[in-house]
Amino acid sequence: MRDVLICASSIAVFTAVLPVPRSTRAQIASPVACGSPTPRAERFAPTLALAEKTFRGTIGPDQAEFYFFRKVAADPDAEDYRIFVSRARDGTWSSPEQLRLGAESSDLYPALSPDGRRLVFTSYRRLEGDTASHPSAGLWLVDRKGGGWEEPVPIRVATELGSYHSQPVFLGDSLVFRRTSADWRMTHTLIARWNGRAFDTPTTFDPVERWAAWRSDLQVWGGIPGPDGTYVVLEVSELDSTTVRPLPSDLWVSVRAGREWTEPRPLAGGVNVAGSTENFPMVSPGGCDLIFVRDFSGFYRVSLETALPRKE
Repeated sequence: MRDVLICASSIAVFTAVLPVPRSTRAQIASPVACGSPTPRAERFAPTLALAEKTFRGTIGPDQAEFYFFRKVAADPDAEDYRIFVSRARDGTWSSPEQLRLGAESSDLYPALSPDGRRLVFTSYRRLEGDTASHPSAGLWLVDRKGGGWEEPVPIRVATELGSYHSQPVFLGDSLVFRRTSADWRMTHTLIARWNGRAFDTPTTFDPVERWAAWRSDLQVWGGIPGPDGTYVVLEVSELDSTTVRPLPSDLWVSVRAGREWTEPRPLAGGVNVAGSTENFPMVSPGGCDLIFVRDFSGFYRVSLETALPRKE
């Protein structure tokens, strides 16, 4: 979690709004009816919030399941997390239940496939060949079976022993994720493409990586693609002008325009709040809403219609 917690010291000072041309808006538009857009970012499932222990979530294609992870250790320095699930019932979200995945281990970053039949997550379960005193966080996959889940299996082709893997998200059948080196000096966003039978060896995910060294006054931590691949949501921190340390992260966006990508700009609609950390973005199935976490303490939701305004 060091790659995430290091963001907690920043402050949001950007107020620019991304103007998206109408032609690009047509690319981003969801193939399903999204309903009336929310005018601003608002709390999502507030009963699931837990101060300073709430982390990335993923919502099912039927909008009836929400998976997320929490820190369960009392020690603030302990790396101990569990994945929880809440279900929509009569317009409210149920009390979270720990998701049992075959072993009592530290599990993080759940990501549902577009059809809701597969779940990818990272875990500190020890992989064969990992001889470190503390196992690294690798990528795991589990298939749905009836009303539950089968035994998880490691995604060996995408997991590098000793490295920290985080922020997985499906792009169609392929998998986009981050890999942080064992010395915590380098983080890259990669994609493992699905070949119809298995994931291929990961390669650089250029729509995010192209911005890694974009500006000397900003730290781009990484990002996720929208479900149609026409935009990426980035976690970006301004650097303190005196200490050059990263300030709290905001959520920005870059949009594909033909073969090029627009320069990233902050999301609109009250997503970014001065003095707060916004991170863990996840786009809902169908591409209607963005769900994110503020200050590691609660979930928020905003319509992409609001976060990505048209240029009039």
